[in-house]
Amino acid sequence: TFLKIPVNRKRPEIFFSSNDLLKVNNLLVNYLGNEQSDYAILSPFSGKRIKEWQPEKWTAVGNYIFKRYQIPSFIIGQQNNKTAASYIAKSGGGRIFDITGETSLTQLAVLMSKSTMVLGVDSGPLHLASCFDIPILSLFGPTNQKEFRPFSPYTRVIDLGICVCDKNKHDSCFKSKNGFTLCMTEITNEIVCAEIDKVFAGVRTKMG
Repeated sequence: TFLKIPVNRKRPEIFFSSNDLLKVNNLLVNYLGNEQSDYAILSPFSGKRIKEWQPEKWTAVGNYIFKRYQIPSFIIGQQNNKTAASYIAKSGGGRIFDITGETSLTQLAVLMSKSTMVLGVDSGPLHLASCFDIPILSLFGPTNQKEFRPFSPYTRVIDLGICVCDKNKHDSCFKSKNGFTLCMTEITNEIVCAEIDKVFAGVRTKMG
């Protein structure tokens, strides 16, 4: 802007192979019975636990999405997230599926590109999701959402603004509750589900 030169602001593009597409379609058929089925993606895990939300709340949100919109959810993450992901899925009544460690990065990109929405904490997968024209709902607490949010016009951020720590370092917490940061635990199921309703209202409007 200083040089008065117009700049086209573009999001990153990700290219995947026909083999990646085939593997994801097979995964969808295996879990949902149809590669064209609607589904949401839950991304509960981060490289730093300080950014995460309680597992029982992920179960509640996944159950809400299915009960209200008849849309199942996939939990994504790495193999070392399997224990927590299994707990979330097993409490989900069979409509929350744990696929942690089952996809490559490019296969995850395919899965996201075909999803109805992506919901998660501040983490790499949400930035991957921002490459596609899909709704993203991102939960923030101990990190600076103005700097680290997924940069997509389809992103909604939930941030209660009550963090008292250094949001730029996000490596320690002065207030925690049951092992989770207070600024994240104060985000309730009701707050998240209300934002989910707004996302789906927008999806229905866009679809006409």
